[in-house]
Amino acid sequence: MRFKRRFRFWSFIILSDANKPIKRIRFPKFLFTAIINSIIAIITILSLAFVYFQHENEKLANANLLLTKEINKKDSIIVTLRSEQSFLQDHAITVEEQLNQLKELEIKIRNISQSLQPKSNYFGKTDEPIGGRDIHIPVFNSTYESYQFNKDYDLFETTQTASDKYESITVQLPKLITQYEQTISTIEKLKIELQYTPTIWPTNVFRVTSAYGYRIHPITRQHALHTGIDIAGPWGSPIYATADGVVSVSGWEGSYGYSVVIKHSSEYETRYGHLSRYIVRSGDKVKKGDIIGYMGTSGRSTGVHLHYEVIRNGQSVNPDPYLTFIIQ
Repeated sequence: MRFKRRFRFWSFIILSDANKPIKRIRFPKFLFTAIINSIIAIITILSLAFVYFQHENEKLANANLLLTKEINKKDSIIVTLRSEQSFLQDHAITVEEQLNQLKELEIKIRNISQSLQPKSNYFGKTDEPIGGRDIHIPVFNSTYESYQFNKDYDLFETTQTASDKYESITVQLPKLITQYEQTISTIEKLKIELQYTPTIWPTNVFRVTSAYGYRIHPITRQHALHTGIDIAGPWGSPIYATADGVVSVSGWEGSYGYSVVIKHSSEYETRYGHLSRYIVRSGDKVKKGDIIGYMGTSGRSTGVHLHYEVIRNGQSVNPDPYLTFIIQ
């Protein structure tokens, strides 16, 4: 037995003209429903797609905004770096000149300090004393500070740090130069002062046979103050001026025999006695280290030697502290 499926239809009547016949279109109801559902599904899908793409578009816009901000930040850093680079280039020459000036000052200080240091040392036996105070001249070494930056720093912060430290260096350099110049001025004054202060041995032999102080005189056998030191050596050994000055006495001076007295300053004088001969005259200007005569045994003497005195403010003092340098 067969069953026929009966479909319901929707009928649509089309009236186009009064003179034309009526057109009737029949659609199965299920087909019409399917079409309507399909349209609704398509609209729903399109709506969801629109919402999704709208959301993605907003995300893309936000990402683009962040990227734009980052680019602007990097552009700002680049501008800052270029500005710092220009600043450093503009001041590099000044800093280099100041550093070169410091190097020249350092060399000058070294040369001055070396000229004030003893030329050599002499170590005599117990009966051939040599001594005196040491004059310590500061020797300056260049210290160039380096700056190490943390690689983890942000580029902008690193640039700022470098700029700040560069500016700090440019501020400190003039101060350092001033300090160097003041030091040089002080050393120059010291050098001038030392030129007029007895600081070298008056001979190139160092055998002291009689020290400064009270003793039994080898000739008179009386207890008396020995106002200098006696340095024994070969006949004719050269005698040197121990500081710059003007010869105030040259000739025979009683028990000192042939002697020379040099006035170095308002504070210091030196006497060189028992010479075999002298080669300077009163009023002559002499420099430290100049030969002024030769060792002998003139006057009241028991043998060839030099009687050397240091007179400070009119009073004889122990020459030992002034025997600092040695003539080469």
